[in-house]
Amino acid sequence: MTILIGALIFCMSFFEVQGTYRYGGYQPPQHHADNPTVPQTFQRRFQQQQPFQGVRQPAQLFQNPNQRAHGNNYRFYGYQYYHQPPRKWQPVRHLRPTTHPREQLVPHEQLLSTTSVSPSPITSVGTETHCRSRPLDLVFIIDSSRSVRHAEFEKVKIFLANMVDTLEVGADATRVAVVNYASTVKIEFLLKTYFDKTALKAALARIESLAAGTMTGLAIKTAMEEVFTEESGARLNDNNIAKVAIIVTDGRPQDQVEDIAAAAQASGIEMYAVGVDRADMKSLRLMASSPLDEHVFYVETYGVIEKLTSKFSETLCENANEMIANKLRQDACMCEAQIAFQLKMQTFIMQLTAKHIL
Repeated sequence: MTILIGALIFCMSFFEVQGTYRYGGYQPPQHHADNPTVPQTFQRRFQQQQPFQGVRQPAQLFQNPNQRAHGNNYRFYGYQYYHQPPRKWQPVRHLRPTTHPREQLVPHEQLLSTTSVSPSPITSVGTETHCRSRPLDLVFIIDSSRSVRHAEFEKVKIFLANMVDTLEVGADATRVAVVNYASTVKIEFLLKTYFDKTALKAALARIESLAAGTMTGLAIKTAMEEVFTEESGARLNDNNIAKVAIIVTDGRPQDQVEDIAAAAQASGIEMYAVGVDRADMKSLRLMASSPLDEHVFYVETYGVIEKLTSKFSETLCENANEMIANKLRQDACMCEAQIAFQLKMQTFIMQLTAKHIL
């Protein structure tokens, strides 16, 4: 028994020597603080590391930098100079081609031009020009019910004034009318009332809220029957003048709007619906023309309704450009048909001349 115990102790001491000493002899462990090859950040972190009070330290981790949970095997677990933190590569930057300050870019028109003779200018369809010169019969139908506070109604009037600034107002240009409604309907002024932009904006500033119910259907009917008429200044016989109605409301209509809105659209009125805050989206869709994504607008508060001015201007400009493009296509078809007819007549005359009939 004594022999077995002695042999076991001898084997354990042999394994400890093999795991502790290096092949060149015993080398005492070096602490991080004494090793100049260790980065300063690691030295500072290990020097300042303090154990938490009242918390049991698992296996005395970080108390001795060269001592790990596996024991004092410095050969395998000691810190070496090549133990560095992982390198962080710089992000790849996509460089854009740059131009030398002394170099000047040549316009592509000059590159394509092979002769010194400049071509005749091509008249392009300018968005702002055609948008401002396109005549409209525009009627604003605004909700001034009890739910619209005074400050909010002032925002609506600012929105209307900004819309007027984007239009060319005149007897032969755009004409504007305003229908104010709540439980009753009041026509503030007709299409034939103001042909001057300054006077029109002053009239908009004088509009007051009615503060009652929300009779949207009645307001649409009034605009269709009493405003979009020749007696009120509407130009119904001119197909180049669009009839546009913009409805601004923040609530649910208290009357029927679907049939009245359909009748207004059937009469040639293009309907836009602007909903604010608690507006009923279903009613807005019933009132607006198609496509709905171009005729239904919604804002959360009256404080941002002014931002719709640019959106409406873009929409009206797109419609103007589309109308002009359709007219150009129709003119091109008429011109092509006229040329074909002239060629046919010329051929017929030449045939008669060959037969000595003429």
